[in-house]
Amino acid sequence: MKTIAKVVLVCSSMMLFGCVSSGDTQPKPKQQEQIQMPGIDVMQELMQKADIMYQTRDYEQAGNMYKKVLDVDPKNIKALYRLGNIAFRSRDWDSAKKYYDQVIEIEPRHTRAQYNLAMTYLTMAERHLKFYAAHVDSNANLDSVTKLITALEDISNPGATRQQSQQPIYQETPSSESSLDKLLDELAK
Repeated sequence: MKTIAKVVLVCSSMMLFGCVSSGDTQPKPKQQEQIQMPGIDVMQELMQKADIMYQTRDYEQAGNMYKKVLDVDPKNIKALYRLGNIAFRSRDWDSAKKYYDQVIEIEPRHTRAQYNLAMTYLTMAERHLKFYAAHVDSNANLDSVTKLITALEDISNPGATRQQSQQPIYQETPSSESSLDKLLDELAK
């Protein structure tokens, strides 16, 4: 009986205190890849670099930097707004709308994002109307469409004097393209 008691005591001790081994008695924690979140200084540096690239019109690199900012801070209004401007300049209307909508969702009173979103829709409307006018039946009455296109061109290029020409207003002309370029430059500010 004493032998059984000794065996039970030894087994209990081993369970309580663990088995003696030649190595460490505690398992090593798995080494995980440490994910470092950029600090405020790193974020400021990213934004400064992106802003410099944006101001020097290196929009591709600026866009990449602003996206890195969004990886860390998905609600960074300035980065979202600037990405909207970059998308607008590259005529990526869907992306421009997406970014401006995100800015407005975060800050509904962001007047420039509201304005740029409206200009995005107007620019898209102008393009669709010009396409329609260029491809519709030649017998169709285009008076109302021409008036709309003229109004949209006036909005996108206020103060420009319209030169009378033999070409219909709905055709792409160098002057209408330059007015769009002026609009793009204004929106990029």
